[in-house]
Amino acid sequence: MAAPQEKHIHDINGSWLLNKRLSDSLKHVLRLQNVNWLLRRAISFADVTIHATQSKDENGLVTIMMDHVAGVGLALTTEIRRLNWDTREHKDCIWGTIRSRSRYIPTANVEEGEKFLKSGWLDETVLGDCIQDKTESSTGSWTSVTVWGFEQIKGERRLSRHILVRKGYEIATARLVYDYIGPPIHHA
Repeated sequence: MAAPQEKHIHDINGSWLLNKRLSDSLKHVLRLQNVNWLLRRAISFADVTIHATQSKDENGLVTIMMDHVAGVGLALTTEIRRLNWDTREHKDCIWGTIRSRSRYIPTANVEEGEKFLKSGWLDETVLGDCIQDKTESSTGSWTSVTVWGFEQIKGERRLSRHILVRKGYEIATARLVYDYIGPPIHHA
């Protein structure tokens, strides 16, 4: 389902189902991120939904809590993004310990992997802000840059993210496209 017009990069509150038919395969991205083969296979078959809740504190700091859920409610991981570009350490069942940081940034200012990360967006993303995440493994063996925004795909406006992963001289990219399915549901 297309993203409602009232949803924009400063309000992605909602439940977003990964549309595997419209998305690129994650197999090369996950391989560079040292995710084992069995888990990569399981992820490729799972229907993954992100339940996103976005809030702003009294100082204006935006925090996005994203519960990633597979299938019929199996919680995979919860990511907390504070959009202030401060590095935070996080541990989960897929990537182990990682360091990441997130921010709003004018899309025109995205530098790393420029062409892939900056292409395909609607004017609202090209001329406005995107969410940029930068993540690295705790060992420094791989890094990832992700840009979130809105695209027109098959005639519908959709939330998507462009991911670029580097491990040594290897680079893998993927575009993930999401269907809006309603308000967020958070699992314990």
